Amino acid sequence: TGTKGVVGFVLFKGPEGWPENRAKGFQSGAVPAKVGTAVWKLTGFTPGRIALVALHDENENKKIDKKASGRPKEGFAISRNPKVGVKAPKFEAAALEMKCNDRIEMQMRYPKKDEEK
Repeated sequence: TGTKGVVGFVLFKGPEGWPENRAKGFQSGAVPAKVGTAVWKLTGFTPGRIALVALHDENENKKIDKKASGRPKEGFAISRNPKVGVKAPKFEAAALEMKCNDRIEMQMRYPKKDEEK
């Protein structure tokens, strides 16, 4: 993760709105971007089936900026680190059972510098 902007997180408890409609998420938040690991702590969470998406929002516009191809321009991560094609993976591909105090580790993916703008 670079140091520009924030890393935003949205936790979903079902497929409605997954993965881009922040308003449909159960909880969302952001932390300042930094090199290495970004940590976001949930509050008021009850155990259950969830999926989590993160975005390195470098320009802090609170949305996923996309290329003409529809692929993200900024770094993103999805719980369970599923394969990502032209479209985002379905909720079920990212969903997992979460208990209180569980830690979810996700790998941030960045577009290649030589890909279309």
